Amino acid sequence: MNQIAVSPAPPPRKEEQADYQVVGLRIVGGDDDAAAHRVDRQQQRLAFRRRCENIAVSLAGSSPEERAAAYASRTYTSHELSTAAALRPDLMPVVNGEWEWIALTLADLD
Repeated sequence: MNQIAVSPAPPPRKEEQADYQVVGLRIVGGDDDAAAHRVDRQQQRLAFRRRCENIAVSLAGSSPEERAAAYASRTYTSHELSTAAALRPDLMPVVNGEWEWIALTLADLD
């Protein structure tokens, strides 16, 4: 896994203050906008991946009733659950060979 080191942006010089604005770690405007956007997107992807791995760990440690309640309340999106299953299939609950959150929506669980 690639790790990206990001340092905070230096304070703008007086003549540059109107050219760009720092929003979080993303620089808006100026020449560095594309590079800053790439770093921001990579950090978002890494954060999403970590969140999905944590979902898999959380579901593995939950009781069936707790998991069913989480699925029913839509605590996790199907994208998060699918990604969690792709990243950590060993931890994701399965019912009759199907991922549990999918199996609970099927009419035939036999």
